Amino acid sequence: NKLVFKNHAHSQIKFPYKLYESEHHATRPDVIASFPGKNSFDEKHPDGWRNISFVVEAKLKESEDPMRSYSDAHELTLVQLAKSARNLLVSQSRLFVFVIGVYGKLARIFRFDHAGAVCSRAFNYTTLPGSRLFYEFLWRFTHPIAANCDFVGADPTVRWVPSNDHEKVAEKLRDAGVVIHDATESAKAYRYITVGDTNPGKKTYLAYDLLFLNPHLISRATTVWEAIEVDECD
Repeated sequence: NKLVFKNHAHSQIKFPYKLYESEHHATRPDVIASFPGKNSFDEKHPDGWRNISFVVEAKLKESEDPMRSYSDAHELTLVQLAKSARNLLVSQSRLFVFVIGVYGKLARIFRFDHAGAVCSRAFNYTTLPGSRLFYEFLWRFTHPIAANCDFVGADPTVRWVPSNDHEKVAEKLRDAGVVIHDATESAKAYRYITVGDTNPGKKTYLAYDLLFLNPHLISRATTVWEAIEVDECD
């Protein structure tokens, strides 16, 4: 379940979907974490957020902690955190996501969901008690209670389509009479969504196109996908 961390060096990652690219700014994470058990970020995917489990945003000084006081600079730091969290929520249909804020020797763990955000108290991660807090967070993150989830925050009713299955999914859509006008954008949307997961009459849908996304309320209730009903996810 080990994670791999990469210095992203402020490289830009665009908003997942071209449809709303003009309304949502790209972000430049400092450090990105892989999914549990993945040794690298080598899997090629048209959506740059698809292979990231959470991000770390780092500042040099403890005074830059945005929860200590209010200023325009602190506000921009919070916006930076929220944008990365939003992009992860949108890209991966997550229930909630984590973003780590580092300010000098202090750190905070932020949890963003579709309604808002909460954060931990600041702790000194350079001390033994602080490093244990980080260790416990990482252990819990990679050991979710739900058996069909790889990490905490994943939606058990959604299964993403890996890059090596895109052609198989495209063939399934062609057989169903679906015309794909933009293969790259459709590949970003590919995911299986199961409705009524605990009921005998549950149905699975293959989503392949984003039709509408509320730019302010990021949740399944405010997202409209074009999809076909399928029998199996495989």
